[in-house]
Amino acid sequence: MRKLLITALLFAIALVAAPAAGAQTAYAPTPQPGAGTGPRAGEIALGSFVAPTRTRGGTASGHGAAGSFKAGEGCSIQCITSGVAYGRGPDARLVVTTDSPATIRIVVSRAGYYQMIVSDPGKTSFSADFNDLDADTHYDAFVSAVDGNGHMANRSGSFTTLERNVHVVFNEADIHEAPYGGDPFFGQTWFEGEGGESYATGDLEDGVVHLGAQALHEDDTDRYLSVGFELTQLDNSVDLCEAEPDFDEPEVGYGNCSYSTTAWLANGELDLDDRPDWATDVNDYWISGTMLLPNDVDDAPLPGGFGSPLNFSVPLAVRVTFT
Repeated sequence: MRKLLITALLFAIALVAAPAAGAQTAYAPTPQPGAGTGPRAGEIALGSFVAPTRTRGGTASGHGAAGSFKAGEGCSIQCITSGVAYGRGPDARLVVTTDSPATIRIVVSRAGYYQMIVSDPGKTSFSADFNDLDADTHYDAFVSAVDGNGHMANRSGSFTTLERNVHVVFNEADIHEAPYGGDPFFGQTWFEGEGGESYATGDLEDGVVHLGAQALHEDDTDRYLSVGFELTQLDNSVDLCEAEPDFDEPEVGYGNCSYSTTAWLANGELDLDDRPDWATDVNDYWISGTMLLPNDVDDAPLPGGFGSPLNFSVPLAVRVTFT
């Protein structure tokens, strides 16, 4: 689990808030029903982004006031008691609690990004979802609370979103057209710009070439994958490919004719952050995709197979985790 980065309280925030009318009274901090002060199913606690206030003696205090003298003072004395960030995929849910009813504002920012979410007046807990964050990225968090008398309290801190990891599994190629019937096939995997070793696949059975269990894993990956599979079929028969003069059929060093085609996951086709509605865990779920021939894919990373009679696709199962 990625640890929260806690910063010191360096400066106050001047956030404008319209005060609600009414006199401030002493109030015991009680979370409101449905406010979601704890983790929800599948969330990972990133940690507290509000550092505790400490007295001169070093004793932690939730509001920095001197015991019972806090009563009735509202947010004129520090009323923000906690701020916790929960990881939801690459995004985060921030929960703030106060010991006085207030309008709570949460700001999340970094270079090139800024978003503020504001509660209704009179809240003592507020949960806000920030759904457009980047994975494995440090963000600053700023909180203000304005009570009914217009008194403001501010806190600040930071958190780091979760790292995105991916595990890709596939084991067969669906053959739509093959030039040499059931002759031998060779396969090679391309993953995140790196090519694996070429190997002999299984036989063609009922329109399927068995590729063996292929398992690819990458930590801290981008939002969109680059995955490809090159399939080569050899012609074991003695034919014009081995005659002179040379004919317009490819030869790749096996001593016989061959055709090679590379199928790719379409660039930007599979969004790893697009969690299915039925997935119960926001940080561990499965999605699926299909590697297609380059003539069906825009911006394929490598050329290959245009016009080739070797036509196939490869279904993928993709597990996405955030840690």
